[in-house]
Amino acid sequence: MSSWLFFAILAYFVAALVAILDKVILKAAIPRPITYAAWVGVFGIYGLILVPFGFELGPLVQNPSLVWLALASGAIYVIGLFFLYSAIQISDISRVTPLSGSLTAIFTLAVGSWFLVEKLDSVQLLAFLVLLAGGIVISTKISDVLLHTLESVVFVLASSLLLAVSLVLIKHVYTETSFVNGFVVGRMGELIAGLAFLYLSRIGGHQTLKDYLRGISGKAAGLFVLNKSLAGVFFLLQNYAIFLGSVALVQALSGVQYVFVLILAAGVSRYYPALFKEITSRKIIITKIIAILLIFLGLAILAFRERPEDLAPGLKDFGVTFSQFRAEELGLDWQAAYAAMLDELRVRKVRISAYWTDIEQKEGELDFSNLDWQVSEAGARGAEIILAVGQRVPRWPECHIPDWAMQFEKEEREDNLLELISETVNRYKDNPSIKYWQVENEPFLIGFGICPEFDKGFLDEELELVRSLDARPVIVTDSGELSLWIQAARRADVFGTTMYRVIWSDMIPGDGYWRYPLPPSFFHWKANLIKYFADTEDIVVVELQAEPWGPAPTSHMSAEERDKSLSFEQFQENIEYAREVGFREAYLWGVEWWYWEKLQGREEFWDFAKTLFRNRQ
Repeated sequence: MSSWLFFAILAYFVAALVAILDKVILKAAIPRPITYAAWVGVFGIYGLILVPFGFELGPLVQNPSLVWLALASGAIYVIGLFFLYSAIQISDISRVTPLSGSLTAIFTLAVGSWFLVEKLDSVQLLAFLVLLAGGIVISTKISDVLLHTLESVVFVLASSLLLAVSLVLIKHVYTETSFVNGFVVGRMGELIAGLAFLYLSRIGGHQTLKDYLRGISGKAAGLFVLNKSLAGVFFLLQNYAIFLGSVALVQALSGVQYVFVLILAAGVSRYYPALFKEITSRKIIITKIIAILLIFLGLAILAFRERPEDLAPGLKDFGVTFSQFRAEELGLDWQAAYAAMLDELRVRKVRISAYWTDIEQKEGELDFSNLDWQVSEAGARGAEIILAVGQRVPRWPECHIPDWAMQFEKEEREDNLLELISETVNRYKDNPSIKYWQVENEPFLIGFGICPEFDKGFLDEELELVRSLDARPVIVTDSGELSLWIQAARRADVFGTTMYRVIWSDMIPGDGYWRYPLPPSFFHWKANLIKYFADTEDIVVVELQAEPWGPAPTSHMSAEERDKSLSFEQFQENIEYAREVGFREAYLWGVEWWYWEKLQGREEFWDFAKTLFRNRQ
């Protein structure tokens, strides 16, 4: 769990304690809103306790605009509280605070995006929406919302907008200076606004906080002081979480407070039954459970999205997937293309396939000559090989099963395949160039390719066979965008993911192209996820999109059509995307096409690839 998320959750736990104490001691009406906001602002002086812990005047003198922004943040916060307390005085705290929390989260996201303080990526935005939904469901009753008067709604809207502006301003300050500097100056802004409100309160003859405290018992007054002290702790923790992370997400996490309130209320309801009396019906209980699940889902999305340094240590090297069939499909001399890949590009990591349709074109007649040549040529140059075995191996139609084998029943066809796998592994297991075996290719990607019905049990037989014949690590692969990876990762020594950015399908409206709106953190989220369900210790990108994907075979598309999914700029973007994800190796998909483009006079793809393989870390 990232540090900002930890401090945010801790902050809302403290906020839950404050809420419980509020229910216990605040039975009388709060004093006049201007008085209450004034004293909250005056108590901002507690920010000075952080001065000995790293406050530096120099950076603020050099950038006085930060001072004004921090002061404005604190002052606007107090003004926002004034409107909030005004709404509470008109309506009820149990109706106002949930609505205010949700609106503040929405306004924070909007204001932060508008002023470019921060921008959430798609995974963060999903987490924001899930957390917001959970917070609304757990804290807000539709009947309570309907009881708001127009005046109270106006006050809630004003307070939410002002509180959001305050949070966004202080976040901007935190990005330009230290937490202590921003926090201390921000509290001085609260103090100034508090003193101004106190002056207005006095000349207006309003009830003072001292008068209010006299109206409650000594025990309650002590709890009141404790409560406000805890509120200060909450504010400190919340601001530190904002300093470390996203202001919008920290505010969206406010629903966590209500989860803690439910837990704490259940614990103290024996002494204060009224705290838990609202949870009485099955409908309410189910609603609360749904809300809690939403909040935990949002937390899981945030917790898992952080880059796992063990599985994503940084992209160290590139390789390629080479297919004899793909080269022949493009009309190339496949051996010349393979040799150019090794000699001109200096590729030293290559994934090749033991195609059943090539090795056993006739039943019982095995010819490994083409595969032998590929293994030998790579080995002669010190290249490392991933050798894919099985019926489903790279390139369309995905499953490469000889026609004669398709005439057999499932069991007999599978027996023939197991014999071929055994022959292949035994043939190459003493070859030092083979670094990994890959068993099948994206076997759990159901519905893609022309394949027999998937049999998970048979996949496990294949894996068991390969492991019984050789001790080298086994790669099992899965779709990067269309799978959770769990099933494949559980079976893998090394897990392999695909990584595509722009695809084409006749099922996609319009021109059929689709750009995945997935940030690198999407892959980090899934990498973190499988750590909980598998013993995965390594992830590589076995297919990084580096060739076009369109409505016709590549050689039949115009350059303009090819560029829709993979222009030269997109090629470079895909490389940078893989670097941001940071899995240690990435095998590019499309080396045959770069060679074809080179022969057509477009050499930029080939020349750029040279820089990747010759400048490896």
